[in-house]
Amino acid sequence: TVQVGRLTGGSKDNAIPRDASAVVWVAPENTDALNDVVSKTAAAIGAEYAETEPSFSVTLEKTQAAEAWVLDDNSLIKAIAATQLVPNGVISFSQYLKGEQDASSNLGLLDTEPGHVLLTGLLRSDTDSKSHDIIGRIRSLPTLLQAEFPVGNNYPAGEFKDRSPLRE
Repeated sequence: TVQVGRLTGGSKDNAIPRDASAVVWVAPENTDALNDVVSKTAAAIGAEYAETEPSFSVTLEKTQAAEAWVLDDNSLIKAIAATQLVPNGVISFSQYLKGEQDASSNLGLLDTEPGHVLLTGLLRSDTDSKSHDIIGRIRSLPTLLQAEFPVGNNYPAGEFKDRSPLRE
């Protein structure tokens, strides 16, 4: 059995996270099994992203420090589902500027505390309608996950203008 305590990741809401950490507990007799699973998973991820993330690494450290709480199974499942379901990455490309994205969203921060998992990100879009669509997707998650998903600010839309002094 693995119990998960604190999960953290990222350093800014408007940046793709470069690091993350998790505090987990296992019975002493399961330490070798945990090491094996983490090692194999890290090797597979490292191989998959070797070209784009050559410095990818996973570090497993034994500690005596203990958190006073762990995520219950239901909260952990919801946290994992939220990180997988929330729109993240390039969402669409510009119809005007070949190869340029016109809508994206990224999860920038992850943090947990007793009873709460906090995901923070920012979305960008060239049009208000795409921003509203992305926000609508995010707002549908609380119903599915029986959770709260407050939506705050996002970058203002920067609609394409055929004639722009910045491009001339």
